Amino acid sequence: GSSTPGHPEFRLTCGVEVTTGPLGQGFANAVGMAISEAHLCATFNREGFPVFDYYVYCLAGDGCLMEGISSEAASLAGHLKLHKLIVFYDDNKITIDGTTDLAFSEDVGMRFAAYGWNVLHIPCGNTSDSNVYEKAVRDAKSQTTKPTIVIMKTTIGDGAGPGIEGTAKAHGGKFSNLEAIRVKWFSAEALRKNGDAVDQQVADLVAAELEAHPDAKVLPKFHVPSNVLQKFRDVGARGDRMADQWEEMLQQYYRQFRATEPDLVADLEGRMTGRYLTEKWDSKINDYLCREQKAIYSNLRTLWNNETAEDSDDLQDAKRRKIETPTL
Repeated sequence: GSSTPGHPEFRLTCGVEVTTGPLGQGFANAVGMAISEAHLCATFNREGFPVFDYYVYCLAGDGCLMEGISSEAASLAGHLKLHKLIVFYDDNKITIDGTTDLAFSEDVGMRFAAYGWNVLHIPCGNTSDSNVYEKAVRDAKSQTTKPTIVIMKTTIGDGAGPGIEGTAKAHGGKFSNLEAIRVKWFSAEALRKNGDAVDQQVADLVAAELEAHPDAKVLPKFHVPSNVLQKFRDVGARGDRMADQWEEMLQQYYRQFRATEPDLVADLEGRMTGRYLTEKWDSKINDYLCREQKAIYSNLRTLWNNETAEDSDDLQDAKRRKIETPTL
C-alpha cells in the first residue's frame, strides 16, 4: 500500500515534514514557509551569495479555501507581497458531503485578486500535458510583487467512469469499479482505444513494461514503469548535485563574512545546526514570567488569595495555591 496516506495527521512518515489535521492549515503552512523565505533572504543574503532563494508551492482544494484560516493567511500573503508563493487550486466543485454550492458559492479568483494576489486560470485542469502547468509557473514567476494562485477547473475522479467521476463518491474511499479502472488505464489495449495522443504514448510505455510480465495484460498494482523510475532518480541525482553546490556556497559565505559580520555568521551557523535559542533563553523567559505574574497578582489579590507576595518566590507559591472562589 501507499506510504503516504491521504491524511498524514500523526506518526512519522518519511518525506512528510508537517502534519496539519484540519483543512486550511496546510495552506497557512505554505504562507508561513514563504514568509520564512522572505525573512531569510532579507537577513542573510549578500551580493554574490543568494544563500536563500526558493519558491514555495502549495496544492489546495475547495475544502482548504472554504476555511477561515486560509482566508486570513491569504490576506497576509497578499499584504506582504510574497511573490515566491505559488498555489495550485484544484477547483472541482466537490466536497465529501456533495457539491460545494451547498455552502460555498463565492468567486475565489475575485476574492484572491482583492487580497492582492496574481490570479491565473487553467480552464481544463484534467489535461496531462505538463507544458500547461510549466507555463503557469513561468507566468507566476514573471512578476515580483504578488503571490500567485492558479485556478484549475477539474473533474474529480476523472476517468473513473459514470456515477463516480464528478461526484462526492470520488472524494474518498475505495471505488466499486477499481479493477475496471485498472484495465482501462493500465493496459495497452484499452489505452489505444481512447484515441488521445498522450494515451497512445502511455500505451506504448505500458506495452514495453508488460514484456517483463508475459502472462499479464494489465500492469501490477503500484507498478512504477522503469523509465518513470529512472526520470525520478535522475531528478534526485540532480538535486544531490545542487545541494552539494549550495553547501559549498554556504561554507564560502562563512569564510567571506566571518571577520566582517561575525554575529550574522554565528546566527546562521546556529540555525543551520538546529540552535535557534541563546544559552540564556530560559532565564530570560523566567524573568519575563515573573514580571508578568507580579503585574497580574497586584490586581488579582483576592482571586489568587495572595495579598503580600512581593518577590518571585512568593509569586510562585501564590500560583500553586488553590484559586479562591468569591462568594456571590
